[in-house]
Amino acid sequence: MSLEDEKGENAGETDIAFVGSPVFYGPQVLKQVRAEFGLRAFRFDSLAPANETCRHSPLHLAVVDQAFGDELLELASKDQPVLGNATIALAYRTPTVAREFMQRWTARFERPVGFLPMNVPIEVWLSFMRLLLHCQLVLPDELVSAAPQTPAKRQASPATESDTRPTATASMKQLTSREQQVLELIARGESNKRIAAELNITVHTVKLHVHNLVQKLAVPNRTAAVGLYFEHTQDGRPG
Repeated sequence: MSLEDEKGENAGETDIAFVGSPVFYGPQVLKQVRAEFGLRAFRFDSLAPANETCRHSPLHLAVVDQAFGDELLELASKDQPVLGNATIALAYRTPTVAREFMQRWTARFERPVGFLPMNVPIEVWLSFMRLLLHCQLVLPDELVSAAPQTPAKRQASPATESDTRPTATASMKQLTSREQQVLELIARGESNKRIAAELNITVHTVKLHVHNLVQKLAVPNRTAAVGLYFEHTQDGRPG
């Protein structure tokens, strides 16, 4: 287990847990959550130890990365306590993955679950976090199509933008070999300075590559680009 936290004397006082890669839920995210909400926060590399911790320490909100969606479903199906009494939210970068998870969850369990979009501006992300902390499980517009419908309505529903956008693999093919190298290093959690040293280029050049690859992938920021990278490699779990 890898535990990173902004805490007092012990992790038992913590209010929010993130389950996922430090690429998405690293120290800066934990620090921002603490500053914005005045709550302690920590991160787990996997779901099992997070669930075990919840058996002994109260938890207000558990944010589970989309990479652990299947594991969360499996854990809930064992008819055992899942993440205590915490509000559960699936953090997602890919709407289709979140919609599939919603359909499978609602078909099997009565416990409500929230959704936290990751490819949004920070102020929007914080707004979703604030709602989740108040147990307000607002459904993002891009997931509305996953709500239960009659077969006739499903057949008549038009394709959404996320259904028709290029696949992650197609998007990655737009990048140059150097841009792909830069993105891979970002996904490993490297800073611009470390990337520059690794590739023997200047930090300014690294920033230029990041700007270009973000534009080509049609995503709002480098974190969203990493999400697309993991979707492409089908490896959203920490190595």
